[in-house]
Amino acid sequence: MSQFAGPRHHYAAGHCARTARNGEMRRVLLIEDNEMNRDMLSRRLRRRGWTTEIATDGRRGIELAASLKPDLILMDMSLPVVDGWEAAGILKRQAETRDIRSSR
Repeated sequence: MSQFAGPRHHYAAGHCARTARNGEMRRVLLIEDNEMNRDMLSRRLRRRGWTTEIATDGRRGIELAASLKPDLILMDMSLPVVDGWEAAGILKRQAETRDIRSSR
C-alpha cells in the first residue's frame, strides 16, 4: 500500500483527522480491490475521524482523485484495470492531481 499526501498535509493516517480545512474532517481516498483490506482499512480510518472514499480499481481511483481532491490517498499497487504504479504516474502528470506527493 502506498500513501500520497497533499503538499499542505503531511499526516499519516493514524493522526487525528479533524484538523482539516475549515474544521472539516479530512478525506482519504482508499484505492483497494481486496474487499477484506478495504473493509478493515476504511473502518480504522473512520474511527480515527477520516471521511473515506473508495475505488476498487486504478482507473476509478484516478477519476475520484481528480474530482474529490482528497487529503490522502492510500493505494494498493496491484490493482485491476490500471495498476497502482501506472495510476501513481498518471496522478503525478495530471494538472488536477500533480501536487499530490508521495509521503515517506
